Amino acid sequence: ALGDGDTTYLCAMGRAGMAVSLNQGLYQAFGSGVTVPGTGVLLQNRGAYFKPHQYRPGAKPVHTLAPAMALQGGRPRFIFGTMGGEAQIQVHLQLLARVFVAGQELGEAFAAPRWRFGDGVGLLAEAGLPDLGAQPMAIPEQAGHAHGILVEPDCLVATADPRSDGA
Repeated sequence: ALGDGDTTYLCAMGRAGMAVSLNQGLYQAFGSGVTVPGTGVLLQNRGAYFKPHQYRPGAKPVHTLAPAMALQGGRPRFIFGTMGGEAQIQVHLQLLARVFVAGQELGEAFAAPRWRFGDGVGLLAEAGLPDLGAQPMAIPEQAGHAHGILVEPDCLVATADPRSDGA
């Protein structure tokens, strides 16, 4: 759930052009509460998404971890992602549209107000968007905490979401 602080996102790119876009999450504060013996590594709890009638051999739980990377000519062009549960893909769409369609500067695109749909409450929106008939977002985490690197021909442009602690 949003606001529980159970998911993180990071992105990085090295001099040789290798890039990583990574979400890590346990789902809920301590995941399953089970550790790998001798390591202290907590196991995730994504199985909590199952409804009782869905348990069966080979079933895989739905999860919301969706790190992203846009390629151009087979090379990383935009390495980005967010925490934010089921809103991650919606945030990705908004960031892609703001950067590549609207041509916004990276920091401006990441700071811009966001919307999201779901969580059984319909459409939610941050202040600053046109009236969409949406409910206001109760907490900033509902809009995700996105971070990104835009690969320009002569440099890298990076930003941290002003909504996040890492900003």
